[in-house]
Amino acid sequence: MPSPVYPKMYFSNDFTKNDFLQENFLEKIPSIAAEALANSDRVEALKDVIGDYLLPVVVRNLGWSETGINLAAKAVLVEMMEKGYVTQFQAEVKVCPAILALQNQLDVNTSAITLMSKFIRLLGKDIAERILMKRFIELCSSHLFYVRKLAAWQFGHYCAIVGSKVYEESLLPCYLALCEDDMWTVRKACAEVITFVSCVCPSELRKSLLAPAFGKLLRDKSKWVRTSACQTLGGFIATFADPPSTKIAYDISGDLVLMNLEGDYFIQPPCKDGFSNVVTMEEAFMASSTEDGYLHYYDDLEKGACNEVTDLDSSELGGRPKSCVSNG
Repeated sequence: MPSPVYPKMYFSNDFTKNDFLQENFLEKIPSIAAEALANSDRVEALKDVIGDYLLPVVVRNLGWSETGINLAAKAVLVEMMEKGYVTQFQAEVKVCPAILALQNQLDVNTSAITLMSKFIRLLGKDIAERILMKRFIELCSSHLFYVRKLAAWQFGHYCAIVGSKVYEESLLPCYLALCEDDMWTVRKACAEVITFVSCVCPSELRKSLLAPAFGKLLRDKSKWVRTSACQTLGGFIATFADPPSTKIAYDISGDLVLMNLEGDYFIQPPCKDGFSNVVTMEEAFMASSTEDGYLHYYDDLEKGACNEVTDLDSSELGGRPKSCVSNG
């Protein structure tokens, strides 16, 4: 075994508890993986280095808190998957279970929702439909309003990857149900992502289902929902063009965007950073308040208030989710 690799592999098995060293080591894992692959033809043992040693180190550092270690683990995992260091089999048996395990702690872990969506383009259509879609549909029906809101924000990621059958039988009915959610924040999120949903929608369903749903959002009782709907009206209308002039794409940073025929990005989702969607304390306590309460919430939000909710009483904050009908 080449001398530069051996001590690093020993280190990964006896991982230090020092936060600084952990983070520093995580950042070096992609280069270690590249080194192992480059020498795997000469050294048989190096062929299993990534799956048996490096990937488990990264996966077990995916936690709920936004610490430097957790953020480093997310970034490293994205880099390893983008560069092809992680096989589809490894992604299915090691990465997906770790992400879904975080989902089981959603009362304190809303960032797990965006983590799942961030990786869906890297995992591919097959894994997305077989493993992740069921859990995503469950999130859309959560008894917690902020979980439903964050799930609604992720629809573009799923629209970009799943096939037409899954879209029509599972994704679209679920989106339409969220458009009628009791909580205004959920409906507002639906208004913000409707262009993504419409981009892949068949023409007949766009006219018969999406257009009426969007019309309701434009006339919503909450002025914040109406405002968001008005802001996305142009993009939504553009999806009716025949032939299509808009498609879902990813920019150089891997963020979801909409692209026109000239290749220009002309709109982005509400939160560009895939890991920054957190529910604020203002939103939690203003979501069921009066219109003055809404105004107070947005004033505070514009001033930079961002106290992450970790444990809320669902009976007070959940609202009544609409059922996500799925035939798939």
